[in-house]
This record gives sequence, C-alpha cells and structure tokens, in this order.
Amino acid sequence: MRDSMDILTISPAMTLAERKALTRSFASTYARADKLEKTRILNQVCAATGWHRNHARKALSNATQQESVPTRAGADHVKYDGKVVDALQFCWTILDQPAGKRLAPILPELVAVLRRHGELGIDDRTADLLGEMSPATIDRRLADERRRHPPAPSRKIRLAPTVRDDLTALTWNGWDHTQPGFARVTMAHEGRSRTLTVTDIATGWTESRALGAPAQAAAAVEDIARILPFPILGLGSIDCGREADAVLLAWCRQRRLTFARSRMATSCELPPPLAQQRPFPGELALCDEIWIDRSMLTNYFHPQQRLVGTAHGRRYDTATPYQRVLRHPAVTGEDKAILADTYRGINPAAVHRHLKAATARLHALRA
Repeated sequence: MRDSMDILTISPAMTLAERKALTRSFASTYARADKLEKTRILNQVCAATGWHRNHARKALSNATQQESVPTRAGADHVKYDGKVVDALQFCWTILDQPAGKRLAPILPELVAVLRRHGELGIDDRTADLLGEMSPATIDRRLADERRRHPPAPSRKIRLAPTVRDDLTALTWNGWDHTQPGFARVTMAHEGRSRTLTVTDIATGWTESRALGAPAQAAAAVEDIARILPFPILGLGSIDCGREADAVLLAWCRQRRLTFARSRMATSCELPPPLAQQRPFPGELALCDEIWIDRSMLTNYFHPQQRLVGTAHGRRYDTATPYQRVLRHPAVTGEDKAILADTYRGINPAAVHRHLKAATARLHALRA
C-alpha cells in the first residue's frame, strides 16, 4: 500500500524535462556515494519528483551510464564535413572516378601534389582526414556523386584463345617478364585511326600512339622507346595484324631484340573498305596529345593491383607504375632521377583539364 502511495504522489509542479535535469544533476554524486549517501539522494529525488524508489534508482543509474559513454559522431559532430568531401570529389574527378580501393592508396600523395601546385586550397587537418579515409568510406562519401555522374559503360570484349603463328620468334635476350623492358604490343581500331599500345609487363608502364596505317608501327614504337624510363628488351605482339607484325619484326631484328607474336583464333584485322580509310587532317596529332596526357595520369597516379602470391591466400601489390619503376633494382639511378624530376613537374589537375579539352576537340573533329 505504501509503494502504491509513493507512485501516486507525483509532484504536479515539475515537468518531465525538469525531472530529467534533476536526475542528471545527482547522477555523478550518486555514482560515487556510499550507501547512506545514496539513501539520502534517493529520498530527495523521490520527494521532488514523486517517483517510486525503484524508478528513481534506475533513472539515476541510467543517467550515470549516459555520462560515462563518449559522445558518438552525429549531427553535431561530423568527422568528414563538406570541405573534406568536396576535396575528395575533386581528387576523384581528376583520376577519372576510380573505385575506393584504387583511390585510397594514392590519395595522400595526390593531395600533397595538388596542394604543392596550388590546385587544392585546404588546411593540414583536411589533408590528414583525406589521407585517413578507407576505401569503404570513400565509396560511401562518393555514392551520391557517382549516381549523378555514372561512368561510361565499358565494352565487353570476349578474348578468343591465342594460337601460334607461322612467324618465327626472335630470342636474342630470352624472355623475362620480371625484368623491365619486356613489353606487350597491342593495336586497337577506332574510327579512321589505329592506336598502338606498349605495356611493360614488369612495371605496368603504358604508352600509346595513334597510327594512320600499320606500316607506321615501327615509328610509333621508336617514339615510345625514347621516352620509356628503361630500354626495350623485347616485344610480344598480340594480334596487331600481319603487316604491323612484319614491321615490328624488322625493327626488333635490326636492334637484336626479342620478338614474339601471338594472334587470336579469330582475326580482328579490318576488312579492306575500312582499312583503306584515312584519318581526318590533324586527327593523329590530337590523338597523340590525348595519349600523352593519359600516360602521365596513368603511369604516375593510377595504382594498379597485382596478384603477388596465393600460397597463404590472395595478396595484392597496389602501386603505380612510377612507384614500381623506382623500387626495381634493374632500373639505373640516373633513369630514376630523371623520372623523379619529371614527376615533380606534373600538375595532375592541369593535365586533366588539357585532356578533357583535347577530347572535346577530337569529338568535334569526328562529328
């Protein structure tokens, strides 16, 4: 009967907010008090609020636990505010909207480069927060922007099995895919022009040039060889076509370089009507501008994942081609110094702007 009377004697003068404030004011003292002091505090709280002693005891204990729990990030405290997200979107756009797993490894270095060139006006705290972002956090923060600007659909290419060709392979230097200088050569057709791409297998370094005809393949490889940070030791042609392969074979024989060829089971050479078309005036030079810009962004700032071992699960080495060249012992110190000096002068934001402008001019030329 006494407990029932205690429940019913709620003070009408105190609101719910006032009773909670009173409880919070006694919470810390109640947690440190002895038994007699706790009894006195309970008497005061019950007299002021009209609560039952059991309810008052629970209210004081809950208030004590809420004070001891640190405040979690919420609406009043956001770790990655709008300034951080805006800087993240800027970096993401420069590298052509990569996934978080590809952006996270290069993000601290990219932020430092952009700040050095005056392209990213942020303070040190914002730069540190960008460097701490995990791939999952990057993807979450960019989810809305990715939905507004979806990437262009990739072309699905079904690779047919390769077969041996009757063209004799040259093996002056053997073939070692762990040594920089052994590269694969591919050729793609787009519109009236062709694109020859040389990719070093050991480092992933990639260079491309536009061609008007397969006979220009040797000149394109010669131009690429002059700017590579290591000498070409061998070429592996993958379905470049018989005419281009014959030119590349002669180029390798003259320099005593290894040459190998494979082709797809179904040839991708153009039919005669399309093969006879010539590029528009100025198209090849404009394409080369685009490929040079693309090369700087890809080789210096785009990390590539490579499987390095499966004995104890899949492990990947994530690094840019530039980083792989710097750490490879076969590359000379002089070549590494030249490469590092070139890297310091690259402004990725300016390169990206020039790349977009050149691409727009190319589309207008082909329209």
